[in-house]
Amino acid sequence: MMGFAISLRSKRTTDDWERCVRLLEGTLRSILNQTVGGFRAVVGCHEIPDGLTRWDERISFEPIDYPVPIYVDEWEADKQRKREIATLAAYRAGCHYVMPLDADDLVSNRLVDYVLTEKPEYGCVVTKGYEYSLANDSFSVAPRFNRICGSCGIFRWRDGELPEEPWQFGSFAYRDQVNSAHPSWLERGERIGRPLVAVPFPAVAYVRDTGQNLSVWKGEISRKRKIMRKIMPSIRKDEELRKEFGLLADPVGE
Repeated sequence: MMGFAISLRSKRTTDDWERCVRLLEGTLRSILNQTVGGFRAVVGCHEIPDGLTRWDERISFEPIDYPVPIYVDEWEADKQRKREIATLAAYRAGCHYVMPLDADDLVSNRLVDYVLTEKPEYGCVVTKGYEYSLANDSFSVAPRFNRICGSCGIFRWRDGELPEEPWQFGSFAYRDQVNSAHPSWLERGERIGRPLVAVPFPAVAYVRDTGQNLSVWKGEISRKRKIMRKIMPSIRKDEELRKEFGLLADPVGE
């Protein structure tokens, strides 16, 4: 099976919890929209959103008992902790492929079928994708997707490569690979003997204009990326793309 390890920020670190939950709903819809079965989604979170536990038996929540991060600089470590806890839960549920996924991004409905059919030895990286603007309700092509979005890796795990308990002391293949910077995942995989295969189609949509993106909060959107956003053509009202990425008739409202 393939798992999705989703990290959800705490209610106490946002001034719009309802919007965070609606964005998570969009992410979960895109996962449930897969053309084949054989997947699970696990959400690591401080607070479990009301109602979502009854959506689908393939969605589960892993409550976190450590303190809520106070400062923006602590949010990345918070995300890593939640992804590790969600990954362990997915692996225990029988998912040998696990994708760390942000709680506002969308996945193609072809992704699980591709991974479970091709069975890459160590996993794969999404190098082609889209940006989806909530403000404009439009897609645009995102070149070198793995350089701009952390929702780009699918990793295959085996016994001994993950800690048995969250944050267990020791050196593990999981931390060596996943806790490194996502733009280097392809190169790092080659270097540590765990090469990743590039997914041959645009498999993820990075959702922008959410007010929740960590890179925006930290001021990490580069000038080059801002220029690329201006020159890449928008794809508006494309029903096939909307269907592929599980979008409803209307985007998340302001």
